[in-house]
Amino acid sequence: MPSSPLISAHELHDLLEAGPGIRLLDVRYRLDKPDGRDA
Repeated sequence: MPSSPLISAHELHDLLEAGPGIRLLDVRYRLDKPDGRDA
């Protein structure tokens, strides 16, 4: 398991293949533009 909360695509693939569910946080979300639109 990586020590950083950020993982590579390869690490994500390995986690998905391991079986148990995972949670992803989309860090592209911005409070000033929720859903890509101005707030």
